[in-house]
Amino acid sequence: MEPMGLQETMEQILLELRQNRLMLEQLEETQQNHTKMLQEHYRLLKEQDEDLLKIKVRLENDLCPKLDMLFEGQVNLAEQRDRDQREIRRRIREVEDKNTILTVQVEELLKA
Repeated sequence: MEPMGLQETMEQILLELRQNRLMLEQLEETQQNHTKMLQEHYRLLKEQDEDLLKIKVRLENDLCPKLDMLFEGQVNLAEQRDRDQREIRRRIREVEDKNTILTVQVEELLKA
């Protein structure tokens, strides 16, 4: 009976070795798949990085000058508004001064 038990044990070990070999093959295949997926992921990230860099450069080249011009235009408008307001205040003072002179002249004419 013992030789039979030894035979069965060896067959069992052989069976387990075959199963382990199959599992190792599956693990290797899984690892290869993961490696391929990681490579693809890396490629996509690199591609996305290049796209983002292109967008950044395009924004810097296209948008920044336009924003600079817009800002400069706003500054110019503000400066022009300030000049216009000073001119309006100067004219108002001028008119008030003329009005005062005319009022005094009219009062003197009425007294005479």
